[in-house]
Amino acid sequence: MKRFFLIVCLLASVSAVFAQTQQGYVKTKGRLGSNGQVIAGDRLTGVTVKLKGNNVVSQASGTFSFVVTNNKFTVLDIQKKDYRLYDRDQLREYYYSSNPLILVLEKPDDHESDKLMAQQKINRTLRRQLQQREDELEQLKEENKINQQEYQRLYNELYSDEKKKQELIESMAERYASMDFDQMDDDNRKIKAYILNGELQKADSVINSKGNIEDRIASYKAHKEANKQEEQELAERKERLQKSKAVEIITLNEIAEDCMNKHEMYKLRCMFDSAAYYIQTRAKLDTMNWEWQYKAAEFYKNQNSFALSEKFYIRSLRIVKELVKVNPQTYEPNLANVYNNLANVYYDTQRLAESEAMHQQALAIRKRLAQSNPQAYEPDLAISYNDLANLYYKIQRLAESETMHKQALAIRKRLAQSNPQSYEPYLAQSYNNLAYLYQLTQRFAESEAMHQQALAIRKRLAQSNPQAYEPYLALSYNNLAELYRYTQRFAESEAMLKQALAIRKRLAQSNPQVYETQLMESYYWLGRTLLLEEKIHEAQEPFQKSLHLARKLVKAGRETSLYWENLYYLSLISANEKDYASAYTYNEELLPLMNAMYQKDKEGWKAVYLGQLVSQSFYANLLGKFKEGEQYSLEAIKVDSTKHIAYTNLAAALLFQGKVEEAENLYRQYKAEFKDGFLDDFAEFERLNVIPEERKKDVERIKAMLKE
Repeated sequence: MKRFFLIVCLLASVSAVFAQTQQGYVKTKGRLGSNGQVIAGDRLTGVTVKLKGNNVVSQASGTFSFVVTNNKFTVLDIQKKDYRLYDRDQLREYYYSSNPLILVLEKPDDHESDKLMAQQKINRTLRRQLQQREDELEQLKEENKINQQEYQRLYNELYSDEKKKQELIESMAERYASMDFDQMDDDNRKIKAYILNGELQKADSVINSKGNIEDRIASYKAHKEANKQEEQELAERKERLQKSKAVEIITLNEIAEDCMNKHEMYKLRCMFDSAAYYIQTRAKLDTMNWEWQYKAAEFYKNQNSFALSEKFYIRSLRIVKELVKVNPQTYEPNLANVYNNLANVYYDTQRLAESEAMHQQALAIRKRLAQSNPQAYEPDLAISYNDLANLYYKIQRLAESETMHKQALAIRKRLAQSNPQSYEPYLAQSYNNLAYLYQLTQRFAESEAMHQQALAIRKRLAQSNPQAYEPYLALSYNNLAELYRYTQRFAESEAMLKQALAIRKRLAQSNPQVYETQLMESYYWLGRTLLLEEKIHEAQEPFQKSLHLARKLVKAGRETSLYWENLYYLSLISANEKDYASAYTYNEELLPLMNAMYQKDKEGWKAVYLGQLVSQSFYANLLGKFKEGEQYSLEAIKVDSTKHIAYTNLAAALLFQGKVEEAENLYRQYKAEFKDGFLDDFAEFERLNVIPEERKKDVERIKAMLKE
């Protein structure tokens, strides 16, 4: 829409100061049918088109007309009951044209249906491309074209941040669901259809049929340079120059659109360096196009390239500020968006004072906009309140955080009443955020009430669209489990965890790369909760399943603390059940991990590492591995010789190896401190029949000495 009318204005012969009548019509967007053919949009009657200084209503066949003075006019809003404006670029300043002004509205249900279809198609394409890229990496490794380290780095990059892939799917689906295929040329319509259907090679072929992007850019630049020279010639060439400049803009926008197409294709292929090249190339084509700078900034933020993201957001901000001076009604919403996103970059880079300042700028604009047009701008206002609330939560300004969250909640309640399908997910988010805040501030009853509200909404949403909302439903169950565990309502916590676990099992079966990590966490916390309920034997199975998933994760080159934590708890459970062989095996895997953490932070890990060494020395003695028992005891003493507990296991290990005098000295030295412990240990050694026959008399003599 935006580019089309920019071209039209340049093709107009001369600007006129006298009045002219602008024709136009309102329609729904053109869609792609299953056969790839365009299904034309429907004309809409009874639509109110709000203009600066005037309003018009569309008549039969969706047509309208109005008088234009000074060759320019501004569209402020487009409204019809049960319809919504999705392409807000239509609200801007236009130049008069003999071509009709085409405006597009859509029913929310139809838009959501298109978006869901697009999400499903894009998700399939992305998963297929991930598998294809994974196969390519395997082949490169097998052909020794890359080493194992490079293979692992590239493999991890593919699956490094699933949240961003979901955001990619969401943003692309929203973009494709908002497109009006009626107003595209044949090539662009084909490219869009191919990309949407996952036929990326065909899309690339159509783009390449127009010539190499670099060559086309070179041609465009040469054309532009020729135009600059042409401007210096005589006035009679002005009309020809005007037409040539129109071709320049057509070429620019076509190249820019194909750069965007290439960018999106490379994102789907998870080749992010190439995707970055094309989005940055597009931004450089016109450094005064705020939207192109904005889209580059968004991409770099999603890639955690915060310095580049900030650079492009600041460019965009500078441009939009100037546009607002000329036309505030059109560009203030865009200015608020740039402030908001720049605030999020500062938040992610811990520049929290700057983040607050940017959020406050966005909030002030959105408050003004929502007062004049709440239907259009209250959703964005709620986002600003929500983002500020999260910032205040992070810096522990909790009263202000609560105020902001309540403002967001009040707006989202109103929005969800009129359009539950679109806004109930955001309402659930607000309930969830307040629940966290209340839990942090020890207001547990209020926290539970908020969690229950979020849970109720997500149950409804998951019933109608399980693929989209079951992950959030599992999160609500998990959050309630955490609250109940924190408030020692362990049985209720267990019940919630099992609900979350059931969902995550299903999700992990269909998409293990995304959901196995969450499944691992659910198993782990179920094990922890069962321990708190003193269901020690029952806790073993979930810890084992969590450990299995943690090992898979570590093998794939990804770190998780649950690897060592599962080993730790399984060793304790095994020891409690007197399965010392299993306890020893778990500890054998755990101790190198603990040693690595101890070496990095000796004071922080000393007590834990010492405790595991002492336990392992005891397990070794109980299994008759007396030499190993001695070694683990000596290592524990090296870590902290002031903790005498390590000497108790050393004494037993030395005694059973025949080093009787050394052992007896230790028993005498620590008799007063550990007499009962020594005797209990001997009883367990006797029960397990691990005392060597030739040492039994020595044991009896030492026991007698201990009892004196």
